[in-house]
Amino acid sequence: MAGRQPEQLLRTSYFRVLIGDREIGVAEISRLTSRTDVEQPKEHRHRFDTVVLRRALTGSTELYEWRRRVAEGGDDRRDVTIHQLEGPDGAIANTWRLVDAWPSRWSGPAEGPRPTAAPSSSSRSRHAEPKNSPVGGVLE
Repeated sequence: MAGRQPEQLLRTSYFRVLIGDREIGVAEISRLTSRTDVEQPKEHRHRFDTVVLRRALTGSTELYEWRRRVAEGGDDRRDVTIHQLEGPDGAIANTWRLVDAWPSRWSGPAEGPRPTAAPSSSSRSRHAEPKNSPVGGVLE
């Protein structure tokens, strides 16, 4: 198509994550994935993969405490909002909301040197169903 400008691509490394209404610092988010298996019964065809939030080490035990409450049998589901930003401190380009998410696993830092990255811990969250905002994703 002559004269049509190509769509500007967004970078994937700028985002903000909120658990409930509290923003947490996250260094990496795994891929947001939705799958359909037509071989499954209708009620089980569609599923969302687990999302992993990886954060640099801090003094905060917030994610661990959330996981501990769930592991002890508490039903502590929370909405998680992921905002993809246009750039550092940029405007929100896309937003994904994980409804009724809960941490299914928590891992502390790996031992040994990691020359290319800061030490980190990760939390895996399961979720019921992601809800997209009008402008645009998921948690394990």
